[in-house]
Amino acid sequence: MNQLPFDETPADESKPTPNPPQPLTSLPELLTIRELARALKLSPRSIWRLVRNQQLPSPVRIGGSIRWRVDDVSQWIAKGCNQTTDTGPGTTSDRPLSD
Repeated sequence: MNQLPFDETPADESKPTPNPPQPLTSLPELLTIRELARALKLSPRSIWRLVRNQQLPSPVRIGGSIRWRVDDVSQWIAKGCNQTTDTGPGTTSDRPLSD
């Protein structure tokens, strides 16, 4: 077996680099809380706060999983990230917007 000097590492054994944030167009059609938070550069807690205050499209539930539709999030961004009155299937709150 070849031994390398202490400070040399073969290219194929290098440490993996962290995944950089991806544009929404390259992500799957449904996003997890972590994927959405990474894409929006927010914490998962901030995502939930925006959903609770109806400032972000509501997620959909698939079995025990919660996901956001990329199309919903993309439209929300295109409209300037304004408040939403989403009351469609999968909404987590039917509360009206407060002033």
